[in-house]
Amino acid sequence: MMAKLRVERVEEADRQKVCDLARLAHEESIFSEIPFSEAKFYKALDNTLEEPSAYLGLKVTLDDAILGYCYAMLGGYYIGDGAKVVTVISIFVDQNVRSSVLGGKVTMHLMRGIEKWGREEGASFVMYHVTSGTDVANVDRFFRKMGMTTLGGNYGNKL
Repeated sequence: MMAKLRVERVEEADRQKVCDLARLAHEESIFSEIPFSEAKFYKALDNTLEEPSAYLGLKVTLDDAILGYCYAMLGGYYIGDGAKVVTVISIFVDQNVRSSVLGGKVTMHLMRGIEKWGREEGASFVMYHVTSGTDVANVDRFFRKMGMTTLGGNYGNKL
């Protein structure tokens, strides 16, 4: 019998494993020349542990391995009233499974978990910020397959 993927909130015991994944996500991104800050990562993780209705840290595991994680926050639309918006800051799937069927399942588990949390907290929208600058065409294709609407783009320029 094949083991089942589990999606759960990140816990204190996951601190180092999820930090290691966050470091990998950072190293893959266009921001990799900026020194990775464990202190900043741990502050974000602390937010998810201390304010679970405002910040979300999810993990997807298979047996004891964490195959993916996300970090999201709940807020409002900056010039509108009455709507809560989930902003997904980071969603990362381990490179070893990312391009496989398993990687797609991990991503789907994370997305469903984010949406479930958003509904439970009264959110009206979910926004995924895609700013890693890596494999943008595949990411775009994936989100379009999932029925997402393009809201614009993320653009950057190194100064």
